[in-house]
Amino acid sequence: MTEEKKEESEIRAKFAVQERDPFDDFMEHIDQNDERRPPTQEEKERMDDSLIQLGKIFEGSDINWHLDGAMNISLMKGEYIGIHKDTDVSIELDELEKLDGYLERKGYGLFLSYAKNLEDPHSKKIMKRVGASNFKETPTEHPMIVAIDEQGKIREGGHLNFIDTHIVKRDENGAPVGWGEVALPKKWFEGQPIDFQGQEINISHPAKVAYFKLHGTRSYDRTDLKALAETGKLSTEDVDEIEESFEKEFNSRKEGAEKLLNEVSDKIEPNMSAEQIFGIFAKEPMVADKIQYIEEPLRKLTKAIEASSDKSFEQIKKIAFETLNIEESFDDQRNKISELKQWVEDVVKLKEVRDNI
Repeated sequence: MTEEKKEESEIRAKFAVQERDPFDDFMEHIDQNDERRPPTQEEKERMDDSLIQLGKIFEGSDINWHLDGAMNISLMKGEYIGIHKDTDVSIELDELEKLDGYLERKGYGLFLSYAKNLEDPHSKKIMKRVGASNFKETPTEHPMIVAIDEQGKIREGGHLNFIDTHIVKRDENGAPVGWGEVALPKKWFEGQPIDFQGQEINISHPAKVAYFKLHGTRSYDRTDLKALAETGKLSTEDVDEIEESFEKEFNSRKEGAEKLLNEVSDKIEPNMSAEQIFGIFAKEPMVADKIQYIEEPLRKLTKAIEASSDKSFEQIKKIAFETLNIEESFDDQRNKISELKQWVEDVVKLKEVRDNI
């Protein structure tokens, strides 16, 4: 290692782990009607500047990137649908190594963000600088592109110092994968260049925006979807593809649940307590990684299994699907998709009426 490389390594190690105040709670920006609060002029200027800076960061690079989230809806509409707190981007998994070196030259680095105290949502955040191989999302760590100075210290106070990052994974056929490891249409993950105040930026395909919004559980996700439909950028064919992807996901999730329950049922003995049954579930890899998020429903399930005199696989499967409301959750998603389809069809009909006037 040269002296220059050694010095760079030492500097990077010095600020490998940094502590900062927690990010603001975005729910304070939502009004009582579950809609985004209209931005002030200052906030509009901040969002404008963030978008322009984002385009400049990737300008001239051959990295496949595009904007994520509801900011896309605002750009499709031509005006902000409300306040957007974060700037989100998608990056290809196989381009992370190239991205790491590229960003460092631009004054940014790859970081994982996580709570200092996992039991306190308002605790300080730990920001850990990582390389491409460790830049991934886990149940407790969130990947971010973060602005840094020449020493590698996080820069505060700017308009685009923290960029939420979503990593695009692909299957053996090159198709991007979504929930349930289901292959999604490739066209959804092709950035669509637009001119924003003289700066080129890549926005998402509207179907991709809708797909992820439909998975959202926040109060304003529904109103965001309605705003997306009203842009006229989402077609009925797009919604059909979204619906097909969700049905594949439902089947994948059911198959995964059945596989897990089959493996667990072989280890459950007739007189086991709920705590013992919980321990069997907790040792399964696909459960262990999420245990802190699913502990409450899992304990409800294990108590129901304990109370049943029949502990066969089929009975445990029945108990699990009923206790966890699995089919009901799928129907809820189907209803959301149906509502979106109606909104899109209404927009198409309205356009036809206007064209015929």
